[in-house]
Amino acid sequence: MRPGCRICYRSVFLVSLLSVLLGGGGHVSADVSTHYKFGVFPFMPMPALIKYYNSVSIDFTRRVNKRVIAQSRPTFKLFSEEIEKESYDIIFVQPFDYPKAHSHNYRPLARRTESLDAVIVTKIGSDIKSIADLAGKTLAAPPEESAISIVIRKELKNAGLDVNDSLNMIYTGNHFACMQMVLVGKANACSTTTPVLVHWENSQLKKKKLHIIHQAGAVPHTLYMIHKRVPEKDQEKFKQAILSWNERPEGKMILKIFSLTSFVEAKDSDYDVIRNF
Repeated sequence: MRPGCRICYRSVFLVSLLSVLLGGGGHVSADVSTHYKFGVFPFMPMPALIKYYNSVSIDFTRRVNKRVIAQSRPTFKLFSEEIEKESYDIIFVQPFDYPKAHSHNYRPLARRTESLDAVIVTKIGSDIKSIADLAGKTLAAPPEESAISIVIRKELKNAGLDVNDSLNMIYTGNHFACMQMVLVGKANACSTTTPVLVHWENSQLKKKKLHIIHQAGAVPHTLYMIHKRVPEKDQEKFKQAILSWNERPEGKMILKIFSLTSFVEAKDSDYDVIRNF
């Protein structure tokens, strides 16, 4: 095969792969009996999300004995629309998507052991020492619909800061973009979460450049949910796969990627606080 043709075929393959991974479940024509569609909310840049969650898909595939394909959408809004369409068979979602997902026939499987810790970070050496110091400043944040942004807006309100008048709040595409805004001087601070901060500094910066100046009250963390149409035996296999990650070599590698310790079984009542937030 000529080198030019080889490159051409590789390009076609990559474009086809990305169209499947980025597409919503409703855009994939394969029958549900051939594979399960695994939706992941877009909390990090799409290439990184696909790279990391492919390892989860592989583990699920082995445990369920059916192909599991990781998919997402470019924005929180588009991903939420796929939940409403019930496009995915299993999903990994932020806590504030729980009520919507539950109303569209998804049921809780497992959640992160720890609570969600929304934090505000600034450059080391910044004159911003507390949330009150954000008055008149620019605060970058993940998408407006994200759990972190919802929690931080409430924290700002409790501190007497109006997001429309007291400071300039800029919503970015994801947590990484938010922190980058601080590093390049386009924002004074960023709202994120500790595990994402640690992962980003370890994988991208290789050096600590940001520090936490405010930590919000805790809410239940991200979780895996399963659609009711998935057979009960496979629902149980998915759940046990996640709960056993801290006991299996493959699972420990997955937890290490995301700087996590373990998952515990999730119950509907765990998210009552979200319904009343």
